[in-house]
Amino acid sequence: MNTSSIYISYLNKLKFIKRDIKNYKLLILDILYNNTFTKNLFKNDLIKIKVDNFELFYHRKYISNIIAMISKEEYFNFIEKHRVYHNVVDIGAYAGLFSILMSNFSKNVFAIEANPLNYKILTMNISKNKLHNIIPINTYISDYNGFSYIYIKPQEPWSITLNASLTDTHFIRRKVEVKTLDKLAEEFNLTKIDLVKIDVDGEEVSVINGSKKLLINGVINEMIIEVHKLKFLQILINLLAKYRYQYSLKRSPFSKDLLYMHAIKKE
Repeated sequence: MNTSSIYISYLNKLKFIKRDIKNYKLLILDILYNNTFTKNLFKNDLIKIKVDNFELFYHRKYISNIIAMISKEEYFNFIEKHRVYHNVVDIGAYAGLFSILMSNFSKNVFAIEANPLNYKILTMNISKNKLHNIIPINTYISDYNGFSYIYIKPQEPWSITLNASLTDTHFIRRKVEVKTLDKLAEEFNLTKIDLVKIDVDGEEVSVINGSKKLLINGVINEMIIEVHKLKFLQILINLLAKYRYQYSLKRSPFSKDLLYMHAIKKE
């Protein structure tokens, strides 16, 4: 099945439901941005979809990502649905689709999202589906502990960067807490992590470098990493070899510049 037919097939599979106006208004009132930005952002853009038995709020422009995941051409190629995952860490949870689907066969899912807009939608989706085994965490995972600023484009509010100029008026700036995965695991007393999903728009190396203790001690069994910047691929390969992980690569059917790396700890 080619990419276009996958897209059409799974677009038809999505059931679009009328927006929940009450929650929609509450989200607008409660969001962390200024009023003008928020009104422009959510005008006709926040939708509610049904995936399997779950209902989720999503930004309309996320739809291609949802289709790709449902088609099992991406993350779920690597998931064993007949096993129970005890601890799953979802770094870059966005609105929570991966975390919510993983909650079906996981005891605990730690859904980590730095973007305050995405985090609000994430917590709404968790609450709406009454999922008590997903722990939402609003922090930025990197290779140090402290605080930093993230920059958000109004026209692409779901995405963030750390590298915008302070004088660039096209970005909205927000202060966020930064932690290593080592630190987060220590705070939650995680001595075993079955699966880590990493989708951080090009900051994959920083996340791995901030997970040294966990990787050295074999705490993390398995990782699924979106590789957004192919120039860093060899660095990731070298790091996995250093920590004794074997890996496989799969190119996304939706983007020639995106790879999926599946890494498993060697016995």
